[in-house]
Amino acid sequence: MYEQGIDPTEITKRTNHDLESVDRYITTYNRVKELYRKGFSREEIKKVAGSYLTTIDQYLRIALHFYPDIKEKWQDTTKK
Repeated sequence: MYEQGIDPTEITKRTNHDLESVDRYITTYNRVKELYRKGFSREEIKKVAGSYLTTIDQYLRIALHFYPDIKEKWQDTTKK
């Protein structure tokens, strides 16, 4: 929803999560995207962001749909 331009307050209404949680999700999502763009591995992102690999993978899968550079990088790493 965030990538579709939906305001965090509206996201709270739609998901029944509080604003603090939604803000934390968005902050972590943005951090995962930026670290991945900088060449960090999933394991390195896990350590830096303090997130589970499953969460990191979910965030990256979302980002694939909105950011061609992340999609290209993802495809390159999955070919190896």
